[in-house]
Amino acid sequence: MVVEMIFRISLLALSAVIIFAGLASAAMEIDFSDCTSGPLIDAVNADFAQAFAGQNVVGNGLVGSPTAPLTLAPSGDITVEFFPVGGWGLLPQPNNQAPLCFLLDYNSRGAISWVMGHASPPSTVDLVFFDEDGNVVLQFQQILSAGYSQYNFDIPVEFRGVAIHHNTDAGGLRFYNFWYAESDPVATETITWDGVKALFR
Repeated sequence: MVVEMIFRISLLALSAVIIFAGLASAAMEIDFSDCTSGPLIDAVNADFAQAFAGQNVVGNGLVGSPTAPLTLAPSGDITVEFFPVGGWGLLPQPNNQAPLCFLLDYNSRGAISWVMGHASPPSTVDLVFFDEDGNVVLQFQQILSAGYSQYNFDIPVEFRGVAIHHNTDAGGLRFYNFWYAESDPVATETITWDGVKALFR
């Protein structure tokens, strides 16, 4: 199979397009540069809030189950701020410790990545992945590394939304440099993080 690969890499952003026999699957970069702070962040390639419809924010966690179809529920406040290192990012209030949920513009399967920090271990967050009907397809606890770290995940099932909650980091977290692999329902291959890394070997 002839594979054409077009990719761009910068210090803190990655965008890639991989063509499989004429069928495209793309890594979608989420852009906050035109966003303003508030209860709902309308970004390029994804939207963000503190909860999905059907859920309530309690402390730094979420209770309840999302309703179908998966939809964000504007609530609380998310600060959009520019930092000299990393560019535009999100800080869920209060204290940069509130939940952060995001609804992708496209279904995804495979690679998804973002930066979290500045973390002071021991600290963790819970990650929950939902399909477009609000069903949980994957959930796990992520141990945070010290400082700012790019977290790269290979998700083996299709998903549309992600909830990050139960942040136990005392100083709170900033989130930036998001990208994800858009699912192509007719493509026979999936972008994975290992696959992206292989481009640079």
